[in-house]
Amino acid sequence: MKKLHNKNTEELLIKAAYGDANFIERLKAKTIINNYPEFKSFYETHKKIASATHNLESISVPESIQAKIETLASSKKSILSQILAKLGMVIFMQPKLAFSSLVAVVMLTIISINYRTVQPVENLAALEARREAEMALIMVSDVLNKSTNHIRTIKLNKRVFGTIQKGWNIASDFYQLEDNKK
Repeated sequence: MKKLHNKNTEELLIKAAYGDANFIERLKAKTIINNYPEFKSFYETHKKIASATHNLESISVPESIQAKIETLASSKKSILSQILAKLGMVIFMQPKLAFSSLVAVVMLTIISINYRTVQPVENLAALEARREAEMALIMVSDVLNKSTNHIRTIKLNKRVFGTIQKGWNIASDFYQLEDNKK
């Protein structure tokens, strides 16, 4: 019974008491209440609080204050939607930039976490490890740059020399036709 008494169980019972639970959550709450009597008083207390809360009279807010609240809420929503739209544009229109930014953020996060957790006694070892990690990242970066340049060169060669080869073949075919006509 003690294992059942945890924050999730309490949240489930409170949610059911306030009427915010879905069908399955209500069934779980009813099962807990029926099988464990110590939770019944907890549920009943929150059920009373919920009914008292629902019976409170609402107060009216002056229209000027309500308008200010609405404009603040809409401006925050519009700013958030603008930020999300721009972020989406960067991700979909500039995937290389988005990926590079993500890698940079992850690296900075890892470095900052490592920086905070380094003990003073281990500073030399940490500095050596950081240098080795930086060297490894530089080597990986060089390999990626070289492979990118190599791929670009191969594509360029195929385009340029492929086009030249096609032109050469057309010219050769043309001269062979001329020779055959004579």
